[in-house]
Amino acid sequence: MMRRLLANPALIVLAAVVFISVIGTVWGVQMSMTSQDGMSWTGEPSEEQLWQFRLMRISGSLPPIATFVGVAAVLGILVIASASRRRTIRPDPRG
Repeated sequence: MMRRLLANPALIVLAAVVFISVIGTVWGVQMSMTSQDGMSWTGEPSEEQLWQFRLMRISGSLPPIATFVGVAAVLGILVIASASRRRTIRPDPRG
């Protein structure tokens, strides 16, 4: 069963999605935790400040999305594992 399960290309893709989701969630949470001070500037912001602001906005919205996608991928892996297991026919106990 494991050999057939690991040879399934959908399982490999879903495992990669789970891995990328974990990386994205951790990165987003880390960025949100390290940039608690906020952004402030006087006059026109520089290009570097604008990129920092954009990264903060992305890191704030990424963890919930990445977590949802990761959980959906894990559920997909479980469905594939359930569908690819070997079916055993049990004798009828009534005779």
